[in-house]
Amino acid sequence: MRYGDEIGMGDDLRLEERYAVRTPMQWSSREAAGFSGAPAEKLIRPPISSGPWRYQQVNVEKALLSRNSLLHRIIDMVNARAVLPEIGNAPFSIINVAQTSVLAILYQSETKRVLALANFSDRPASVTIEQLADGYWEACLEDKRYAEPDETGVELGGYGYRWFSRQLD
Repeated sequence: MRYGDEIGMGDDLRLEERYAVRTPMQWSSREAAGFSGAPAEKLIRPPISSGPWRYQQVNVEKALLSRNSLLHRIIDMVNARAVLPEIGNAPFSIINVAQTSVLAILYQSETKRVLALANFSDRPASVTIEQLADGYWEACLEDKRYAEPDETGVELGGYGYRWFSRQLD
């Protein structure tokens, strides 16, 4: 992720070269995007003030107030990743599933298993994961609310993702 990506901040393509992506961070809808107490005309670069990514519309303050915002989704991902060190540290295996659009990865440490699923299609998918039958799996991260997995499979929305963890006995 780069500066502003976590709120869906755009670029100012009227500015040349790399300056287009180096506009002031859009903290709020206040003058100068809440970036500085200085008048906007005194800033080295102007905040994005027109179009769909203008600071009055896309800013951190507004994103924090909306539980469905991209910022909250990123916060949820970072928090889930922080409590699941198995991702990136534990041995893993790719689980073969019938749907070619779904990636299923199982991380296994001595104390915990973590299952990460991602659907790379715009169409919903249902996958059967045999490992889910061996005990209680806790949902850790989902792109939206889903029904609990059952013997018929795990549901994923278009471009959906779900992470589960299971403590080992």
